Amino acid sequence: MGLRLAILPAVFLMLALACSMPGVEGRGPSSNYSEKFPSGERDYYLYVEPLTDKSFPLGTMLDNAMSYWERSDHVKFTKVPDSGDSTITIRWAHELDGPFSAYVVDKRSVTVGLGDSRCGGTWHRYDSRFVTSLLEHEIGHALGHLHSANVSSVMYPDVSDASYAPVDSSYVLDSGNQIVIPTCTFGTASSFHYEVLTSGGNPLNLSFVYDDVASGKLEPNHLKQYSGKGCHAVFTSDLMGTCTGVFSGSGLLITPVQKTSDGQRVQVVMEEVR
Repeated sequence: MGLRLAILPAVFLMLALACSMPGVEGRGPSSNYSEKFPSGERDYYLYVEPLTDKSFPLGTMLDNAMSYWERSDHVKFTKVPDSGDSTITIRWAHELDGPFSAYVVDKRSVTVGLGDSRCGGTWHRYDSRFVTSLLEHEIGHALGHLHSANVSSVMYPDVSDASYAPVDSSYVLDSGNQIVIPTCTFGTASSFHYEVLTSGGNPLNLSFVYDDVASGKLEPNHLKQYSGKGCHAVFTSDLMGTCTGVFSGSGLLITPVQKTSDGQRVQVVMEEVR
């Protein structure tokens, strides 16, 4: 599954539609800046729309993105409280329509998505490192950079480290029910590290599963288990492991081995690892 970043004055629309972006890999600046359109402007006034989702470290993300271009392009950013006084504005979107994760219009207005519903039809938040990469890339367009052919450049159009935020949630397991946590990845397959803690002492069965009829949903009657090491276990308290070769659209399934008392709490932390 690909993500796309776009440059959107009208003359660049077709180029934007052709650029598939599953994340930003390189952080180092390109050694060849022939793709840059020099603007002659070294001081930029930045208006940043307030971010209501406090789970994102806004200050750190902005500082990292601005510092990157201040070092590599020798520019200076000054934050301003009013968008009318800005030369670049940054706005946030819960989810962008279409194939784009972020875009810039007229080298001035940057919009960055915070998540999407591509995984199982349910909205999932992007990892903050990925949002930082989106900011770096789109601010680069606002400064006049085009896409680069250098794979180590922030402006390289194919990105490889896009990821969703880790799962860190508490669940309540009652008799007869189960917990299914989607494994969301932008790649075809990936590895997932997990830590599970439960209280109550009743044994639970953990399995990474997939739907063998590729319905796009994890239907209970179609589930098959991954057989690799770390992909299934029976546990009564703490459990930690990594399952590799997990395809997009799969899930982590937790079920009681035997009848369990209602209200057994299960804490799950799960993160994609590369």
